[in-house]
Amino acid sequence: KRTDNTTALKEQVTSIIANIIILDSNPLKRKDVREGVIDYKRDPERFILNYCAKSILSGIKSSIVKSPKK
Repeated sequence: KRTDNTTALKEQVTSIIANIIILDSNPLKRKDVREGVIDYKRDPERFILNYCAKSILSGIKSSIVKSPKK
């Protein structure tokens, strides 16, 4: 059985991790709008809608996730 404290702690940890990984807004203050880069190779054995969905998710991920410092 989970208690309210355990659930609250889990939600707080999840929130902290999400705030570290995901950017706050698009565009960031005094910066250009971020564009997502679609980087997904199509598997010819899979249905075309699978390729479309994976490509869209790839673009969304590249625009909202913080990129590593160069």
